Amino acid sequence: MKRGFHLLGQVAALAISWGVIFEIGLRIQQSFGPLYDLEMANINLSWESSVLNHRPSPENQSLCIYGDATGFTYEKSYDANGIRIVDDTELRTGCRNPASVLFLGDSFMEGFDDENTLPYHVAKYFKTEREICLKTFNAGFTSYSPAIFVPQAKRLLPIVRPDYIVVDVDETDLYDDYARYRKLIVRNERGENVGVGVSPIGHECSVGLMEARKYPLYLMRFAAKLWHSYVHMPAVIGANRPDFELFSYSQDHDVDLERKYSRALAAFRHNLEELAGILKDYTRDGNRVLFIFHPHLEHLKPDASGRARPIVIPGSEFVVPCDVVVVAIGTRANPLLTATCPDLKLNKWGNIVVDEKGMTNLPGVFAGGDIVRGAATVILAMGDGKRAAKAMDEYLRTAASAAPAAR
Repeated sequence: MKRGFHLLGQVAALAISWGVIFEIGLRIQQSFGPLYDLEMANINLSWESSVLNHRPSPENQSLCIYGDATGFTYEKSYDANGIRIVDDTELRTGCRNPASVLFLGDSFMEGFDDENTLPYHVAKYFKTEREICLKTFNAGFTSYSPAIFVPQAKRLLPIVRPDYIVVDVDETDLYDDYARYRKLIVRNERGENVGVGVSPIGHECSVGLMEARKYPLYLMRFAAKLWHSYVHMPAVIGANRPDFELFSYSQDHDVDLERKYSRALAAFRHNLEELAGILKDYTRDGNRVLFIFHPHLEHLKPDASGRARPIVIPGSEFVVPCDVVVVAIGTRANPLLTATCPDLKLNKWGNIVVDEKGMTNLPGVFAGGDIVRGAATVILAMGDGKRAAKAMDEYLRTAASAAPAAR
């Protein structure tokens, strides 16, 4: 009996010793990394939104929307409307009345540090290459897709009042719209999307981690987090999101993808059509809206020189079959152009005012076509061009002959 108690005591002492060693080790890695976060200080429910499913927070936050216990930590700044705050003072120096552009998209649009975002580079290109100033509003956020763009656009358009809207769509949006958000969309009596509810997966993940961090010992937190991550959450994900086969859509070479993914494609198209309708109503004719598509990218990997470059996954492009394709051709005055010349005289419709020879109120500056007439024909635009060319030649000859007399 004594020997049994002695052996039991030795096992207990060994277990306590190893427990102390693990506790110390876990606390050390937390202070130097952490390699495996056990403080989980940024885990909260501030990301939850009954309208946008999840939203950025002004403070640092760790998202758990995927059921991933580690989540994604964001140290970027956002305003109360979910617009990313970026210092673009240098790009707007010397600008008067810059054209405004609202960007909608997922993490591809959201970008990394301030200067490595698509909206920033677009503004930089127009400023340096075209001498056109833009004020960009980056509303891109991780895992946003057309289902969320719909209520997001309804909310932001009256606030931002952009001149242009750019929407980024990629292959992952098909999965997000159908598998993640389809059952969470809230519709009014007219069937309109008025919001995307909170994900039960993300909520369960966040709450579980918040409970795990209540334990006083890191060893207990470690065990609780492991159980939550690898036992509890897989069961929750399986119960709430069974449509994992959509991940293979871009690499599926089946001859009848339309039939195979008919329900997912129908839901995706419905969301895109609803979004397009909202943007068209805002712009009145839809010619200030640009939808862009990019192939899916692997995580940034360093090349031989050590520089990180995006790697395109072959075959990740997808094509959505259409019955009708409408080409939107602008027939209104482009505010990007007129914004660069604030002294240029415009009429009440925003068109440039010219005289009978096509010259504007600025000497030596001529204009013609739709930006003067409004919606018109190519023939009339060609006539304006010929008339303006003749007037330009006359103007230059007159200016050249007058120059010696002036000296």
